[in-house]
Amino acid sequence: MRTATAAAGRARIRAGMTVSEAKARCATLQVFTWDEDLIAREVTRATAAFVRASPQVTPALGAPGLWWIGATGRASLGGDEPLGCDLLSIARLWHPRPRVGIADSCVAARAATWERATTNGHKSVDPRRAVIVPPGGCATYLSPAPLGLLTIDADLRDALQALGLHTVGDIARLVPEDVERRWGTEGLLAWRLAHGDDQRRPGLTRVDAPRSVSTELQPSVETTEPILFLVRAALDRLVHDLIADGRSAAVIAITLTLDDSHGAMPTSGRAHTMTREVRLPRPLARTVPLLERCRALLDEWQLTAPVCGVCVAITATAPLSGAQGELLDPAWRDPAAADAAF
Repeated sequence: MRTATAAAGRARIRAGMTVSEAKARCATLQVFTWDEDLIAREVTRATAAFVRASPQVTPALGAPGLWWIGATGRASLGGDEPLGCDLLSIARLWHPRPRVGIADSCVAARAATWERATTNGHKSVDPRRAVIVPPGGCATYLSPAPLGLLTIDADLRDALQALGLHTVGDIARLVPEDVERRWGTEGLLAWRLAHGDDQRRPGLTRVDAPRSVSTELQPSVETTEPILFLVRAALDRLVHDLIADGRSAAVIAITLTLDDSHGAMPTSGRAHTMTREVRLPRPLARTVPLLERCRALLDEWQLTAPVCGVCVAITATAPLSGAQGELLDPAWRDPAAADAAF
């Protein structure tokens, strides 16, 4: 079993079981074939959709259906509540009952997806709201959570439970020196996670440029088709922001993060990036012609290793112009307009 629904979980079915073991616990269990290609395509589609809500989107490695999404810089846009609503509405395209948790740390955000939203301290069944952990409140929020919500080694979890430590708060109350002495680095990591000290952050890259969108691909891809799909989603978001600011794009930079550990040549296994630029003859603020130029760039790009990350940035802009363009000028060609006309 690769994964199980919440209903299957209530029947004590867990990932890692054989089909025979699972059916022994639930005779009416429905088992579906795991289609890696189909799941990878849908993960890429969902990643592109989430870009509408945040410029940093990372599918969790080895956990289809789980994403890490950047939630910083939302103060001017209404805070975390609108972001949670946006993410839920997008996720419902793939799942009827999605869950969203927002917190300062990844460990607390993941734990929050297992709790119903609350209103004035009372449990709420409103599926339109995300669970939001107050800033600085990760340790307090995690304290009553079971150890299973911490991403720690199974042997360490069993050892802690054998000592009567069953909640995250039980670990947090231990002395860190004693934890490190007894369980080493793995134990100290668990203690830090229990305090909400999680160094993981969504995205391989930092969004240093104000007009950039970064996404990751899980698994890595060797063709440009999934990359172009994410580039289209990024351009949609960037063009929307450009128009709102009265600007147009003059230079677009596409950065691909290569997963060298999966390449044909032996390397150190460390991912590195490659950047190419599209310099426009005239600044534009329209998605379709910008996408055509990005497509041409990707068609000429020789990939030396699978791609695991894509960043699209507008590195130079110009004031938004009201020029109509010339009919025969290729720089103003818009395939969408031609399709609409014919």
